[in-house]
Amino acid sequence: MSGPKCHQVRVSAEVRRQRERQRLDDARAQRCRQLATELMRLAKQLPSGTGVAAVPEPGSRSHESLLAWESDLRQAIDQAKGMVSAKAAQDIMRRLNSANEDLDVSGVGLGGRPSHAPNAGVASKDEALARVSENLARVATSISGLHDPALRAELADLAARIGRIDSPEQAKGDLLTLKSKVSYAVRIQECREQAAEVISELADIESDNADRLRQQALNASTPADVSNLRRDVEALVQAMTSDAEAAFILDTLEEVLEELGFEIGEGFELSDFGAVTVAEHPDHPGFGLRFQVGSNNEQLFTRVVALEASTAERASQAEEETCTKVFAVADGLRRAGIEARLTSERLPGEAPVQAVAASDQVQPKTTRRRGRTRRTNGAKERER
Repeated sequence: MSGPKCHQVRVSAEVRRQRERQRLDDARAQRCRQLATELMRLAKQLPSGTGVAAVPEPGSRSHESLLAWESDLRQAIDQAKGMVSAKAAQDIMRRLNSANEDLDVSGVGLGGRPSHAPNAGVASKDEALARVSENLARVATSISGLHDPALRAELADLAARIGRIDSPEQAKGDLLTLKSKVSYAVRIQECREQAAEVISELADIESDNADRLRQQALNASTPADVSNLRRDVEALVQAMTSDAEAAFILDTLEEVLEELGFEIGEGFELSDFGAVTVAEHPDHPGFGLRFQVGSNNEQLFTRVVALEASTAERASQAEEETCTKVFAVADGLRRAGIEARLTSERLPGEAPVQAVAASDQVQPKTTRRRGRTRRTNGAKERER
């Protein structure tokens, strides 16, 4: 039988695994470049010669090389963050100690009553200020762990000012304000770090949707924000994977048709409504094969069409003659890792052969574009 046919087409599991691994490696390579930039930024916050060395890009783009590169970068960044934090803690404590150099704590007792009642008020005040200083030292540790140099400096300034306050009541109040600011900053930093890890899945993707999610990651401030971001990233990756597979099927179909001697019409592009083209072969003058990839990307419809006036007998003969070529197309798809299973077929002459308007026939072909993506998402990989 050689009338209209329908094949179910889908990327094989093995090819899908290979493509997904390649996608992850591409994202990892771009993510590593971003990590290298982060390492340089941290190194600039430290004195020269502190031991923060650049982690060079490997000469190979193999999966194992990329994994090792990312691991080395993350280890170097953790080390650099520790060094920046330690330096910041030293700087903050130096400022706090300087602010407290003139504090008179000679009247502070060790748990008992002051020996001289007239100095009780002074001792109480000094004790209160000493406790503020102890709290400031603990808060300084949290401040030093903040990665934003400007925010770290702002909070360190506030801590130093509190250390110079002579009124215990004011110092306690300002200390509570500082603790609140630091706690909020730490919480925001944790959320943003988690969001950055989530968005790194899109490191090699350029699209309006990806840019929107990157901005969403920069603004994350609650665990709910991170959860929503993770959901949106997963949805975008899934949509892009589907689009990439559809493009792979269409590109492979074009290559197979060209290998079999077909000339493909212009306009064979992805859309929400599928992709349609008429292909001509010199063995069948006056007729063409219409190929349509369904909008769900899992169906390939084929049928003979008339490019000029014809008879039912000639049309039925063309359907018979093109049968082997249609099945050869399916075989070519299978060799490329695309499953193609015949799901329906009609007898020659069972359905009338349609005539194709001149505007829909094969036009002189320009250089075809490979690696297309569906315009609805507008996503593409970064140039490498």
